[in-house]
Amino acid sequence: MSEEDQIAALVKCGTISSKNLWNICGANAFNSDVVMKAHVALLAKADKDTAAALDAAALELVQAEVAAAGAKERRGDKGSSMS
Repeated sequence: MSEEDQIAALVKCGTISSKNLWNICGANAFNSDVVMKAHVALLAKADKDTAAALDAAALELVQAEVAAAGAKERRGDKGSSMS
């Protein structure tokens, strides 16, 4: 298994434990280069996942604000809902 494959497998596991290192990397389990690259890849994935979750939450908030403003307008309440 190539170094890139090992890193991808560790990222897929979601954690770099000694058990995962041994199961995926075998005798080369404690190759510091693989461990460091896997840590970086896991952090990048977590950052990407967090950014996607924040984007989704922001979109939901905007949609809720727009829906609330539309409902107010339909009721005849012309006051600003976004201040």
